[in-house]
Order: sequence, then structure tokens, then C-alpha cells
Amino acid sequence: MTEPLEDRPVSLPRRRPQPSPDERIDPVDPTPVPQQQFSSKPVRARKREIVLPLSTRISQEVQDILDDAVESNGITVRQAVEDAIRSHWGTHR
Repeated sequence: MTEPLEDRPVSLPRRRPQPSPDERIDPVDPTPVPQQQFSSKPVRARKREIVLPLSTRISQEVQDILDDAVESNGITVRQAVEDAIRSHWGTHR
């Protein structure tokens, strides 16, 4: 009733491990490293602004107002929210 399937091989050929392309290269072999030329001017580090994540739920009406403000003024949502907070409560600096 059961006949062996002819389309499958009886045994699969075994693969042999292949050496890596850099097997004979010594990783600690010293090679000359090109030196970088540095300018005599000191480089100023850029001062990064600290940004904190804000996630809040707002009503659909406020979302529509925010979307209109962003679209009509060409600003980002973050900028719109920050401007609204500053205009209502002022700054603490």
C-alpha cells in the first residue's frame, strides 16, 4: 500500500565546513594606519537642547484646532504646543 517516494533522495549529501576567506590572515598583524591631520583650532561642542517626551490625550476639537494651526502657519506640532504653552503661562527662565 505504501510505496517509497521516488522524487526524494534516500540521503542528502553532507556539507563540509568551508574555511573563511580571511582564515590565514593574522588579526593582530600590525598594519600602518594613516594619521589624521588635526587643525589647531579648538572645536566647540554643540550644546544640545534637552527634549522630554510628552504624550497626552486631547479632544477631537483640540486636535482639529492644532491641525489647522500647524497647516496654516507651517510649523510643527511640537512648535505649536510649545508656543501655546509659552503664550498662556509664560516662561520660567
